[in-house]
Amino acid sequence: MSTSAQRGQGWHHIPRTSGVVSEREYFERIIAERDRQTDARFTAMQMAIDLAAGTLGTRLEGMNEIRSQLGTQRAEFATNEKLEALATTTRATFDTLSAQIANNAALLRTTTQSDMQQLRERADRDQKTVNDDIRSLRESRSQQAGGSASSREWWGYAIAALAIAGTILSHFIK
Repeated sequence: MSTSAQRGQGWHHIPRTSGVVSEREYFERIIAERDRQTDARFTAMQMAIDLAAGTLGTRLEGMNEIRSQLGTQRAEFATNEKLEALATTTRATFDTLSAQIANNAALLRTTTQSDMQQLRERADRDQKTVNDDIRSLRESRSQQAGGSASSREWWGYAIAALAIAGTILSHFIK
């Protein structure tokens, strides 16, 4: 509503108790009406600000929760250092195995039938060494993967213990 319309409204709706009103009373009534309208507008604006602040607070809480979840997920990812160490170990094992295969191939080409038995025994020992290396790599890998799983298990145990303690306390409080 425009200012001139408000002024016009103020002029027409002021109740008059008698036919004659002094100018002072008239202007005091107009000022009182304007004060009431200003107070009503201020109250409405304050309510709108409070509502907007509450909505913004709720929205920011949601965003903070998402940030927290992303941080938790980021902590669970494998780091470049761990992956690089695993790749280095794997490359070294692969190089060792490749060298052993190359040595065995060279020996096979140059040996006679009588040396075949000795080569078989040596190949068996080398195969056992390779199998042991692979087994140790698998164990190392499972230990690295199992470390985060065991911490998750402990968290599960801790939450279960808190739930049991809460149930027991609720029975005592009743």
